[in-house]
Amino acid sequence: MRKNYVLLKQYGLALTLLLTTTIIIYSCKKDLGSSQLSNAELSDLRNWYESNSGKVINDRFQKMKPIWDDVFVSDHDDQIVYELNLENPDQVFQVINATVVKEKSSTNRNLIKLLIFKNKKTSKIDYGVYQSILNEGSLLNLEQLHYKQMNGLSGKVMYYNFDGSFSNGWNYASGEVTNSIQPIEQSIYLNAQLDRLSRNQQKGTSSKEKLQLAYPDECIGKITEYGVACAGVEGYMVCNVYEKGSSYFNACGGGNGKGGNNGGYQPPGGSGTPYFDCAGVKNGKAIDSPCGCIGGTTGLESCMQRDIIDSLRGYPCAQDLLRRLPNLNTDLAALIKKTFGTNANIDLRFSIDNTLKNTATDGRFDGLAGTSPSNGAVYKILLNPDVLSKSSKEYILATMYHEALHAYVAYAQSTLSDDVFAATFGSLDFNGGRTLFKEVDGHFELAANNYLNGLKDAILAFNPNYDTGRAYSLAQGGIVQLSNGAKAVNDQERDTTKPGYTGTKCP
Repeated sequence: MRKNYVLLKQYGLALTLLLTTTIIIYSCKKDLGSSQLSNAELSDLRNWYESNSGKVINDRFQKMKPIWDDVFVSDHDDQIVYELNLENPDQVFQVINATVVKEKSSTNRNLIKLLIFKNKKTSKIDYGVYQSILNEGSLLNLEQLHYKQMNGLSGKVMYYNFDGSFSNGWNYASGEVTNSIQPIEQSIYLNAQLDRLSRNQQKGTSSKEKLQLAYPDECIGKITEYGVACAGVEGYMVCNVYEKGSSYFNACGGGNGKGGNNGGYQPPGGSGTPYFDCAGVKNGKAIDSPCGCIGGTTGLESCMQRDIIDSLRGYPCAQDLLRRLPNLNTDLAALIKKTFGTNANIDLRFSIDNTLKNTATDGRFDGLAGTSPSNGAVYKILLNPDVLSKSSKEYILATMYHEALHAYVAYAQSTLSDDVFAATFGSLDFNGGRTLFKEVDGHFELAANNYLNGLKDAILAFNPNYDTGRAYSLAQGGIVQLSNGAKAVNDQERDTTKPGYTGTKCP
C-alpha cells in the first residue's frame, strides 16, 4: 500500500509540473486563439473596414463580407493580426493551374480569409489583407490553419492587398515554408506556355493537343477565381461554375523563406527581408526561365524573343531595338490584317547575311525556319549587317517591318492558289523589283495607305519626337515608288556616318 501511495504521489507531482508548464507556455505565447473582442476594439476594426472597403480595384473579393462575431487573434512581433472568416454569397473559390474544375472538391481545398493588421506601438491599423489557403496535399481542416501557422499544409498561401491586387505568396510542404511566390505579368505566363510548347514540339515528345493542356514550366503558374451561379425555383436549382478572374505567379522565389517575410504578407515597399528577382530588382517580376532571366526590367517576355535577339549577337543596337519591342510579332500581324483584311500568325527569325554587305539590299526572305506554336509560319529573314551597324534605329525598325511584309506576301504567293491569292493580294504589283503597291492616278489605294500610315505610327510610337513626314518617308521605302524627297530621307537614315540623318544613331 505504501508503494502504491509513493507512485501516486510521484505521478501527481509529474502531472502538476506538466500542467504548470503548459500554462506558462500558453501564457507566454498569448497569441493564437479565438476571441470575443471588446466593443471598442471591434468597433475600430469595423470602422476601418467600412472606410476602406470602397478602395477596391479588383472585384474578386468584393462581395465577401467579414463575419464579425468570431475573430481569431494572433501576436506577431510588432503587430496584432485579426483573422476573420468571410460571407461568400457567390461561393468564390480559387484553383491553381486549373484544367477541369470540380466545385465540391475545389472548395474543400481552398479557404479565403480577411486579415487586419494593427500596429502594437501606435494602436493604429496598418492594412488589411486577403489570405487564400490552397491545399494541394492530403485533406485538412483549413479552418484550423492561421497566419504563419500552416500546420501540415502542403500547398500554397497567397496574399492579396486589400484593393484585390495580388501581392505575394508561399509554397508549403508538410507545414513548412519552402520558397516564396511572386506575381508576374500575364504575358510572361502565356509566353512561358508557348516556349514550353515550342521546345516539346522540337523534341517530338508529345502531340500539340496534349501540350495545349499541359501546365507551363513548374515555376510559372496561374491561379483562377471561380464563382457559382444558381438559377431556378425552390426544389429545382441549376448551378454553374463560372470564371471570375486570374492572377499569375512565379513559384520559384527565394528558398527556405529567405525571399521575404517567411510565410507572411509582404506589404508594398514593405517590411521583412526583401525579395530580389533574377535581375537583382527588389520585389521585381523577372523570372528564371530555361533561357535565362526574362520578364520584369529585362525587356524580354519570352525565350522566343530572346532567341530572336540572340540571333543578332554582335549588333547591340538592333538587339536593343528588339528588346524594346516585345510585341513586334503581334504588331506586325495587326498591321497586315489592317492592310489586307486577313489574319496572320507572324513569327520572325532575324539573322545576319554577310553577302548583303556593301549592297543596296537591306534584307531578304530566306524561306521558313519552321512552324510556330500557334501554327503560323516562322519567317527566316536575313538582314544586311551595314544596316544594323550604320542606320538609325528608326530605319532599322522600318526595315524589319518591310522585310516581314515581303516575307509574308512571298510565302502566301507560294502556298495559296492563284485565285485565292489574287482575291487577297490582287492589288499588289510584282514587277520583279521590291515595289509592292503602285499609284493609281497619283494616289495609293486603301491597302497601301493603311500599311503606310500604320508603319508611320509604329515609328512615331518608338520615337514620338521623330518628324512625322520623315516617318512616312521611311514607311514608303521598299513598298512604293519613292519621290526624290522620300528617297533622300531614306538615304540619310540608312547611313548615319554621313550628315543629314535626324533619327536615333546607334552607338
